[in-house]
Amino acid sequence: MPMVLKFGDYEIDEAALELTRGGEPVPLSPMAVRMLSYFARRSGKLVTRQSLYEALWPDGCVDRERLVNTYVRQIRAALDERAGENRFLKTYPRRGYRFLPETLVVEPKANLRSEALPPHVPGPRAEVRRHGRLRVLTGLSVVLGALALLLGQAGPEPALATRANPGGMAYQMGRELLSHPSPEQRAGSVEYFRTAIAETPQNGAAHAGLAEGLYWSGDVTGAARAAARALELSPEHARAHMVLGSTLLTREWDWTGAERHLREAVARAPDDPDPGVALAYLLVSAGRTEEALHTLERTTALDPTSAAVTGDLGILYGWLGKHERALDLCHRTISIEPTATWGHACAMEAARALGQANEVRSRVRTLIQLADEDPDTVLKGPADVDRDVRSLRQFQLERGRTNHLGRAVALASLGMDSEAVTALHEAVRDREPGVVALGSEPALRGLEGEPGYNALRERVFAKLRVSASGA
Repeated sequence: MPMVLKFGDYEIDEAALELTRGGEPVPLSPMAVRMLSYFARRSGKLVTRQSLYEALWPDGCVDRERLVNTYVRQIRAALDERAGENRFLKTYPRRGYRFLPETLVVEPKANLRSEALPPHVPGPRAEVRRHGRLRVLTGLSVVLGALALLLGQAGPEPALATRANPGGMAYQMGRELLSHPSPEQRAGSVEYFRTAIAETPQNGAAHAGLAEGLYWSGDVTGAARAAARALELSPEHARAHMVLGSTLLTREWDWTGAERHLREAVARAPDDPDPGVALAYLLVSAGRTEEALHTLERTTALDPTSAAVTGDLGILYGWLGKHERALDLCHRTISIEPTATWGHACAMEAARALGQANEVRSRVRTLIQLADEDPDTVLKGPADVDRDVRSLRQFQLERGRTNHLGRAVALASLGMDSEAVTALHEAVRDREPGVVALGSEPALRGLEGEPGYNALRERVFAKLRVSASGA
């Protein structure tokens, strides 16, 4: 049962995966909070690295040694502890760690009032998570509705925050929200970055963060303005180039301008996987397969530890027909974040292409469970891969909150081609970000003979054709 763990003036809310100090939130990624909770529950005991591997990543599909090192650094930074200080976490080289403070375990306040509440009543935070699941549970393109801006863990940024600087704390809270896989969480970063800008108006990093948050909130025009302002203040800011390139691609369909900014982002932040994935998305969508594969291989070699990035890499490999590579990355995604619906959806599609029926059925059932539904009420009849996937798609159409593009993908998957083209018309009309993937999303490839589909493609790819002709 998730509890509240107290040590010193810190508290860990295990249900919310949040760390606070004196009641104020402390920026820390969810997986780092899980690791800190694991340490705190074993206060005074030696926690071996192997026990961390088995507790947090039991299937071993990721570089667990690197992940432990990454999250230990995050924990120390959150607790204001330098290596060797041994106020909170003592390191035993090659063996493990010992959490030194005494930990008090208490029930969450909500549980103390549980007799007055019906069981399993979701609070506001649970509602946000459930709705997020429904949003992404509508096929790959719903996850990819904003794929041109792929944000995982925040990349290298200019230092800004100190505990004495409210604007700095606001900036760090914004960056923390941008590290979440959920689009709702990322969109929630906007107000934090606005606070940071009010405190330090000339800080380009804060404007770049605002641009990212606005993009995820659906305000692509505002994101473009914020990214442009960030580049006025910090012309070298890689993530501002990434956002501006993404807005040019997804809103203006300016393939040339978008590629210029995305390549600049990759050049300025070669160790940050996010710009590489965004560039790969452009190249895949433009049909430049060899360049896309080269970019994907380079980005994958960075060994990203973000479930958002590994999942999107897997999706793009799947679009290019590299299904074994896609499945491996999707498994890594699920290992990092077991509730990553895009990881399960990606694994389902890759396994289906590889003829792995048991894997497909397992992922279908998990996706339905993550939407808070009993799979047995959705999947009727004997086990059959095609029937199961169709049942999932129908369920998604009935229950999923999605945009026009996501609806088009689900309809096309069900063979409802004319309805899918109608939904695509609405997606193009509204310039939904994912429409640049019209020629890449596997479910949409079968629409090429449908009246109106080719005209939609010509409209979206018009500037690409012009740039390719040298005009």
